[in-house]
Amino acid sequence: MAQLSDRYIKALKAQDKPYIITEESAERGGGRFQVKVYTSGRKQFLIQYFHNKRRRQIGIGNYGAMTLADAGQEFIRLSASVQQGICPKTERQRVEMEEAIQQEEEKRQRAGLRTFVELWDDFYSSIKLQTKIKSLNQLRWMFDSDIKPLINPELLALEFTQDHVRALLKRVIDLQGE
Repeated sequence: MAQLSDRYIKALKAQDKPYIITEESAERGGGRFQVKVYTSGRKQFLIQYFHNKRRRQIGIGNYGAMTLADAGQEFIRLSASVQQGICPKTERQRVEMEEAIQQEEEKRQRAGLRTFVELWDDFYSSIKLQTKIKSLNQLRWMFDSDIKPLINPELLALEFTQDHVRALLKRVIDLQGE
């Protein structure tokens, strides 16, 4: 174990196999701050921790692209999560998934693509003023009970195919026959 410093990290040399240097840590349960030196000479900051009685490791960033001070701050943040019982690797994956979903939604909105349900809501809003309330209520009930359950809320209107129409019409016809 070593006390990590810029001078110490810069002096680390590549070897035939990757190796890991672990910083001395006085606090138990928050993980261990490490530097992994690859055969290429690349140096990566890591946190090693235990979650559900299993040893885990997650990269914090590469030395050079990230300073030792920044990596240390990120280690402190991740260490606090570990102490609260949160797995940083799982949390990072969850955040990345949420960001990907958000980016996809933004991309779809920028492209002007709308889902089938959004298109239906627009249609419904556009006929409200010209249609009797009883007819509107019947239309809303029919959509909510017969159509909406069969439509994936993520289905884009431009992906709505003849097969979708056939399935919807079959459902409505079958319900009227009951």
